[in-house]
This record gives sequence, structure tokens and C-alpha cells, in this order.
Amino acid sequence: MPLSGSVPDPAPYGGAAPQPRAAWSTSRKLFVLVMFLIMLAFNLYLLHSINSSSSSDWRQSDPWWQESDIVETDSVPWEVAGAVVRPDTAVVPSGQWLNGLQQAWGLDFPAADGGAEQNVRVSSNGSVLVTLERANLWQGTVKGWDVGGGEPRQLWSHTVQDLDSPGIGDERKSTWVGSTLFVGHYAVNADTGQIVSLTWMRQEAEAHSDKDLRVTADLMLVACDSSTGGCSGRRADGTVVWEASTGLAGTDMWGSAASTGHDWIWLGRASTSNVFLDGATGQVKTSSFEPVQRCWRAPAADGWLVACEGGSHIRALAADGTPVEAFDAAHWPVSTRSKHECSDASVPIWGQEPTLAQATAYYRDSDASATRGVLTPADCGHIEYQAPDGATTALDLTGDDEQRAFTLGDSGGELQDQLSVSDDGRVLAIGNSVLIDLTTGQYMDFADSAPDRPALIAPALMLTKTDTNLTATAPR
Repeated sequence: MPLSGSVPDPAPYGGAAPQPRAAWSTSRKLFVLVMFLIMLAFNLYLLHSINSSSSSDWRQSDPWWQESDIVETDSVPWEVAGAVVRPDTAVVPSGQWLNGLQQAWGLDFPAADGGAEQNVRVSSNGSVLVTLERANLWQGTVKGWDVGGGEPRQLWSHTVQDLDSPGIGDERKSTWVGSTLFVGHYAVNADTGQIVSLTWMRQEAEAHSDKDLRVTADLMLVACDSSTGGCSGRRADGTVVWEASTGLAGTDMWGSAASTGHDWIWLGRASTSNVFLDGATGQVKTSSFEPVQRCWRAPAADGWLVACEGGSHIRALAADGTPVEAFDAAHWPVSTRSKHECSDASVPIWGQEPTLAQATAYYRDSDASATRGVLTPADCGHIEYQAPDGATTALDLTGDDEQRAFTLGDSGGELQDQLSVSDDGRVLAIGNSVLIDLTTGQYMDFADSAPDRPALIAPALMLTKTDTNLTATAPR
């Protein structure tokens, strides 16, 4: 019975009892929420996949993000053989330069992508040319060229990252062994374009700097760390032959001389004891000779001559630094002029590296019989050439506004180290860049508008360079 005053609920359809709706509504909401979360997760996954793919593709195409393909290794993975050509090696010019000059060929290098300025750099052993040009803001392109006959023929091309790129053109750090170019801590196969980074050529205390490298006559790779004084000798295949500590940091390699088949390397610095290192065994000898700040050093095939500013004698040292003698000089090798002038010291031109006896005979006794002549600068634009027979020729270099025959040394302007005369005695080359007609004394102008120093890369091939062009000149 309903209570008095109440209204009875309507009877359910079909007479069924009423069911609660709260539970059904909660289940439906939970189902919808789960489906929404599943769809949201799926869409986020698709979006992430698309973005990841796009990002990967973009990174692959962006030069900044591309990884270097230069492999770090402790060995050179190809055969290293052939003649050793160092920056101080003089190229003997051809006598045919007196027939006149003609352009042999030219190479143009296009502007780099992204607005980067082009600045081509080059290194050559005379038959193969390696160039480095800017590809874009973040990359360069290393190329190899066969220049052994006629027009240059491109052999290969290798794109490198700027942060992992060999310093092509840095002649101070460059040594050629056959067709292998060692530059800094890199080795470049000029025949194939393969480039490797040599781990043992990095300094220990300053990893961003390279060790000094000297390749001996028997192809021992001698690397010295000026930050620690440690040195090692190894073969190109990675075999470590010896390791040694010189006990002297902060040194420079001042050259090498041979004794009993061993190349002794002079590791020196001013105002301190110097060491001499046997490139074959790693034996270290400390010399009692202490050069002062400004000294002249002339390596001979089997020893050294040394004269220091303010001194009165020339000292002769054996290949291992052992003192041989000190003598009064008939030709004082250090300039008597101020540092702001070109040197007035007479310099002999050797046909090949002299023996210590031949070098001593010239500086002590004025015996020039083993030379190809002697150069004595009057000033930066005039040099006297005395031939082996005693005849003299006045050389006029006033046409060379850049004074390329001289380099700035400790005592001022000094003649370039690389001096050579053609086999017929008619052409003089100074610094592998300046050619002079010895029959007239006239300077041959190759530079024209090229700002960089011309380079005699072969007896009959002179290379001039701008930032965007290489031009080869040959005799007619």
C-alpha cells in the first residue's frame, strides 16, 4: 500500500523489475576513455615516426651533421714507398726555360655553396697534385690530379668535414714519400684518395696539436712530441721499432745528417742543451753545444756547421752532435746588416748535399769547387752570382715586388734555403719559386697578378695560384 499522499511509480515495461543505471554509465565512460588513450598513443607514435624520419633525412643531407669517413688508425693501410720529398728539397730547373714561357694548363674552382669564399690549397710531388677546395660552409673537397703529362687528369675526389680535414698546402707539416702525402696527423694516398688519421701523430699534452715528423732515408717514420720530449720510430705498417724520451720538451726538428748509415735528427731549442736522436735505433745523445738565440745552421750529408750571432768562429759537428772543430771563417754566414734589411752573407749553391768536409772547405778555405756557384746579395733587389769558374753575373730582382727570393729569418731577410742551377748552368732557381736567367741576370716573372708564391713543382712546370684558380706554366 502506498503511503497516503504519494504517487505510485509507473509499472515497468513488460512488468520487469527496474535495474540500476549508474554501473552501466561508468563502464561506458571507462571504455571511451581507454579507446581515446589508445588512439592518442597511436597518433603520437605516428607523429614521432614521421618526425624522426624527417630529422634523420635532414641530418643526412645537412653537411654540418654528416660524420667524417676518415678512419683513425695506427698504420697506413697501403704500401708507402718511393723518394722522400720534404719542404726544403730543391727542384732543379730545366734549362729550357730560356726558350720562353707558355701556359700549359689551368684549373678553375667554382664558388662554394652557401656563400662560403673559395680558397684552394695545393701540394705536389711533381707528378701528382693534391688540391683542397671549399665545398660549403662545413666541408671541403680533396682531389687528386695526374700532372705527369699534358693536361691534368682528375684521379679522385673526397669530401671531408672541416673539423676532420688534412691541412693541404701547409708545407711546413708536409712530407711526400712516393705518392703518399703526410701532412700533420693525416696520410693521403694521392693515387686513390684514401685518407687516414694517424693516432700516434697527436701530441699527448696538447691533443689538438701534431707531433713533428721526419722520414729517414730507410723510411722510418720518426715522430717527436715537443710537449713531452717523447719520440718513436715506426714503420708505415704500424710496427713500433723503438720509443725514447729525449728529456727535453719544447724542441724543434732542425734537420738530419747521416753517420754509418743512420740518420741523426737534431732536436734543438735556443739557449739550452740540444739532443741528437738516432732515427734507426732511438739512441739519444745530449750535446754540450748550447746555441744562443740567433744561430745559423747548415746541415751537411754527414754533419753540421753552426755559427751564432756575435761569435767569431764556425763550429763543425758530427752527425750525432760530437764537436769536430771550430775555425775562422773566410765567409761569415750570418748577415752583418740590421734585421730590417736583406742579408749580405754569401751562400753556396750545392749540386747535392755537401759532405762536412766540402762545406768546411768552402767556409774556411773559400774552396768552391764542389758548388754550382755562390750568391752574394747586394740588397733585396740585386744579387751577385759567381759561377764555379769565377765569372760573375749581376742578377736583377727588382721586378719581383714581393721579394720572393728572401724569407724572414732570425737575422732579417735571408735567401731561401732551396737553391739550384739547371744542368746546363743557364737557369737559377731560388726557393723553388724564383727563376733567373743566368745568361742575362734577368728575373722571370711568373706571378703576374697571382698573390701567392709561385711553386716550381717539376723541372719544367711552374704553378701559380689564386683563391679560385691554378695556372701551370711550362717552357716553350
